[in-house]
Amino acid sequence: MAAKWWSRPQLGTDLDVTLRRFVVWFQLLGWLWMTLLVVLTLVSDEGADTTIVVAAAVLATSWTAVTVVVAMKSNYLGTWWFVALDGVVVLFVGAASTLSGAENLFHGGFLISWIVLAAYAGGRAMALAAAVLLTIEQVVVHVADGRGLVPTAGSVIFFVFALIVGWTIDALRASDAERVEAVSALAQERAASVRREERAMLADQIHDTVLQFLHALRLHAEEPDQVRYLARQQERELRRSVASLQSSFEDSYRVALLEARDDVESMYPVEIDPVLRSDAEMSVQLRTVVDAAREAMLNAAAHSGSSSIELFSDTSDGSVVVYVRDRGSGFDLVRLSPHRGIGRCIERIAATGGELSIRTTVGEGTECRIEVKVS
Repeated sequence: MAAKWWSRPQLGTDLDVTLRRFVVWFQLLGWLWMTLLVVLTLVSDEGADTTIVVAAAVLATSWTAVTVVVAMKSNYLGTWWFVALDGVVVLFVGAASTLSGAENLFHGGFLISWIVLAAYAGGRAMALAAAVLLTIEQVVVHVADGRGLVPTAGSVIFFVFALIVGWTIDALRASDAERVEAVSALAQERAASVRREERAMLADQIHDTVLQFLHALRLHAEEPDQVRYLARQQERELRRSVASLQSSFEDSYRVALLEARDDVESMYPVEIDPVLRSDAEMSVQLRTVVDAAREAMLNAAAHSGSSSIELFSDTSDGSVVVYVRDRGSGFDLVRLSPHRGIGRCIERIAATGGELSIRTTVGEGTECRIEVKVS
């Protein structure tokens, strides 16, 4: 696909980076070729005007340096005005041999580098335009120097080169555009496939949970306690499913906490109200936190005498903090046995560099606080 003459080729794509390198390397090679011929002209051609020869060499060297910097630092390399400036430099260098009175042409491959730049900027059309100007100039130069018909006819090489390079760059851009379109279509298809899988999963969950719950609710409509139990069970499952779908992590810390909460509620007639403000990918440290929170909820459900327990989790300053609170009977902290489950959790949390603390007052309830640094 040819770039339009007033636009800039898209900077940063893999193809554009490759083409820029091609332009720069071709100009460097043309400059090296010209430099060699300039040195030979200065050494062997006494009739050549040294000032013009050196001026042409300095101009070519300076402009080559400018081209390298522009190619590396900006996307001006493909603009029409940069191509025009490059053409002015090239045309002067192309005429310098005649102006200096040199016996042989010393521009080497420097002229052809303009065609490569034009092809990069505007494809085959701009490359052919550059070839036309170069051909006209070189025909005039050859005729002015009386170099004969054969060298003059050799200028047709500019057209051949422009056709080859221009067609190649156009073909590469067209192929790259097709590749990008194919990749985009594949990404859209994959996204559509993921959405279909998600809808299918949601449909299965609705069938396996909500519809079964409604059926059980109808069967036990005259049993308030059973209806309350079924409703709470359904609420737990839906919350866990929503948390799992919302999470951006493969193994979600928030979902693991909800699963621990659900396990406790399925064993004891309590309601645990979760407020989980953060999520993370599960790790060994977070698994220890979840196990400790499960143990704290189990103790509260089994021993506090309270039917309601609070579960809170948040992440701040690189730490995960969990609170498990109840408004139950409390206990004597001094008598806490290190062999009980919560005692073992204290040791495990301490081994990770964290802290598990308990505040309790007999008759007023218990608060268990877990804090662990996470990386």
